[in-house]
Amino acid sequence: NNDNEEEKEDNDTNSKKEVSLSSSSLSMKQILLSSLIKLFPRQLLLFVLSVSYLVMRHSLDWLSIPEGLIRPAENPFYPLEGTDRIRNYAYILAIHVFKSWNFDIIGFSHEYGYECIREIRKWSDPRLGVVFFLIVLYVVVIVKLCSGITKRQKKNNNDYNNDYTRCNSCLFVLFHLSWMFTLFPISGIVKVGTFIADRIVVASTVSTSILLGCYFHQSIVGPSSSQEQKKPRIRLLPSVVVLSLLSYMWYRVHVRSMQWMDNHQLLLSSLKTCPRCAKSHLEISKVYSGLIPELFDLDKSLYHLKQVQSIDDSYCDVHRQLAHVYIQQQRLLEFEEELAEAILCPFDMMGAHDMWNKYWPVVLQDPSAREDGQRRKHGYELKISQAVVREQEELEKGKPQWKGARLNNG
Repeated sequence: NNDNEEEKEDNDTNSKKEVSLSSSSLSMKQILLSSLIKLFPRQLLLFVLSVSYLVMRHSLDWLSIPEGLIRPAENPFYPLEGTDRIRNYAYILAIHVFKSWNFDIIGFSHEYGYECIREIRKWSDPRLGVVFFLIVLYVVVIVKLCSGITKRQKKNNNDYNNDYTRCNSCLFVLFHLSWMFTLFPISGIVKVGTFIADRIVVASTVSTSILLGCYFHQSIVGPSSSQEQKKPRIRLLPSVVVLSLLSYMWYRVHVRSMQWMDNHQLLLSSLKTCPRCAKSHLEISKVYSGLIPELFDLDKSLYHLKQVQSIDDSYCDVHRQLAHVYIQQQRLLEFEEELAEAILCPFDMMGAHDMWNKYWPVVLQDPSAREDGQRRKHGYELKISQAVVREQEELEKGKPQWKGARLNNG
């Protein structure tokens, strides 16, 4: 009789535990559902306001920067339309997503301009494999986390733990995706001047850092539930892996920080990543032309300027820097030609005009060279006037403003 009573008590205890677990599981689902229902009006309001804001800006033509103001040297994909835009900006977005997860698939550069990331012209371009891989990876992981449970969890056969883990995973997914929406400006939906920039992923790395931190914590101390409060056991191998990863990240951040504090090293690292970036070639030429006296080398400076012209002959900023190099080499006729070209560049017009006003009074002071100097000066002024007239006609036909005028028609 005593044995029967003890068995009956054990059965009652087990049935109470099962009821408790099922009720806990049900209550957790209800809590998750009620939380989503409570958040829905706020999310809907936020979505409606965001769409209304974008529609209003589009109707007022405030949504995008005018195409004539954005140069290929800064954003080469800006003028793309249709499927060309979808292909290329899908790749750009994938690059930023990988950066958010601390994977830099193209390398570090302070500028990713013209010819750094070349246009993707066909769907068969192997670079689009990165995009497809990322889409499949996100879909598989989201479905796995929100709808499935691991074999280990099935073995434990604990409905409470399974539902607790599934609910937590779904919340983590929603949290992560909400922060990834901060990459919207470089998705290509809205035309902006920004191309590729590490600063864009600062916000999205918040979620990836938290998720990686949770994953590393579980790898080191093991998973835990709200019902079981066990003393954590530190696992050696995951701890070593995490410490090694943190050490590597520290080293990489240290090296990059030192590069940002040294203009020369920063530009060298950019040219290593983007050897055909016209803007980086132009900037490093300034270093060799006197910006850093210890690195003064006019031949190197001129070499990089010739690279700029071979990469992008529409990049008019190069003319003023060429004039700066030629005047130091006493190549005065070439200096005058480049200075006249620089006056026609909308981005260097003021500085070139000041240099023009300082140069010619000095030249015309010499009586022996005055007549020839005046002839050259008047010739350049005539060419500049003619170039401005041609520029106005071309702008009326839709020529981008950033191209500027050319001294010689061509």
